[in-house]
Amino acid sequence: MLKKQTWSVAFVCALLISGYSAKTQGIFATLTGVVSDPSGGVVPNAKITLRDAISGSTRNTTSNGEGYYTLASVPVGT
Repeated sequence: MLKKQTWSVAFVCALLISGYSAKTQGIFATLTGVVSDPSGGVVPNAKITLRDAISGSTRNTTSNGEGYYTLASVPVGT
């Protein structure tokens, strides 16, 4: 059986680890993707609108010449 002191050290270590992982979780995300048509071809210069289902706020961007788009610093939500 472990001594009381060993359990205390283990408990403190667990608290430190859980606190560290909570701080590493962000409140912003980056959303990336490729716009393609039904045949699989990319769609350049497509308008992309991201809408938060709860607040209704929107973010807009346009795909590049290869169909890629990025929305950076997007608040986490639905």
